Amino acid sequence: MRLSDWAGNAVELNRSEIIDLALKYSLLSRYTAFIAVDEVIANPNRDAKNVQQPLPLPQGVETSALAAQPMPEPELTLLILLLLAGYGLKYWLRDRQHVCQ
Repeated sequence: MRLSDWAGNAVELNRSEIIDLALKYSLLSRYTAFIAVDEVIANPNRDAKNVQQPLPLPQGVETSALAAQPMPEPELTLLILLLLAGYGLKYWLRDRQHVCQ
């Protein structure tokens, strides 16, 4: 039997068998993971420091593409404008109906 035979709805029913196989053969599964454990303690005093780590820009992206402050999404601005226009149209039509009557 293969691990792929247990795919589908029966995966949860066979969880323990999947874990056993994954541990026995050093396989990665949805229930197991690979982790790295370092035996050396890098910070024995447990003093934490916050560090600003610079991130490199992707190739071809200039620094002018970065905003100094977060910018709103253009879709949000468009949505607000459409809502305001809709409300304005609603009140304009309502006032127009009152004038016609």
